[in-house]
Amino acid sequence: MTFLSTLADRVEAILRSVLSVAVALVLAAIAVICFLEVLCRPFGGSFVWYDECVGYLLVWLTFLGAGLARSHH
Repeated sequence: MTFLSTLADRVEAILRSVLSVAVALVLAAIAVICFLEVLCRPFGGSFVWYDECVGYLLVWLTFLGAGLARSHH
């Protein structure tokens, strides 16, 4: 293998691991926000930004997840 090929493989592995962490963080954020919203509803409170924030996070999750899925040959 040449030096550039080895370097490209290392960069790809690093980017794949960063993408995996990003997907996990976005998914965890969606779960936490939804859980907090469910907990607040019985007490008469509700987050105004809950629906829009989760919607945007789902869009980000879709694109990041598609990139991650594409990176696994």
